[in-house]
Amino acid sequence: MGIVLSQQQAEKVEAEIQRAKTALANIKEKAKEEGDRLLCQAIAGGTAFAAGYANGRYPDKFQKGIFGYAPDLVGAVAVDAAMMFGLTKGMDQYANAGGTGLLCSYANRAGMKAGADAAKKAGEKAGPWIGDPDVSGTVAAEGSNSHSDEQVRHLMAELEELRRRANGG
Repeated sequence: MGIVLSQQQAEKVEAEIQRAKTALANIKEKAKEEGDRLLCQAIAGGTAFAAGYANGRYPDKFQKGIFGYAPDLVGAVAVDAAMMFGLTKGMDQYANAGGTGLLCSYANRAGMKAGADAAKKAGEKAGPWIGDPDVSGTVAAEGSNSHSDEQVRHLMAELEELRRRANGG
């Protein structure tokens, strides 16, 4: 026993099926866009992390640079040039994400240096941040995941000084 539909009912069902197909196609496209966006974020963040790791792991080599320029900055420019000359064929958004990560690594380091220089010029203490060569006693010993008691006391004293200043004291 089959289902019998009028012409009008059949047209309604067909229209509903078409709307469902369109909605599924839109969902599929949105999911692809979201996946690509997340992948680009991962590439940018991963590249920035890798450049930061190289800077921390091999500071002497990293600071010498390439022809006197920071390697992460040179890398960002090289990626941009590769894109301009069409060498990234179909992968532009991913190459751009990698170049963005390199540029962010450079900008972060340049900003930290500029901030530290401004603080020193104003007669204030700069930092501390991990790897800051001007601040002793704030970085855990190599291979260690914790700070020594002396380092903790030093950080607590700095925190107390900041609280005192914030309270106008």
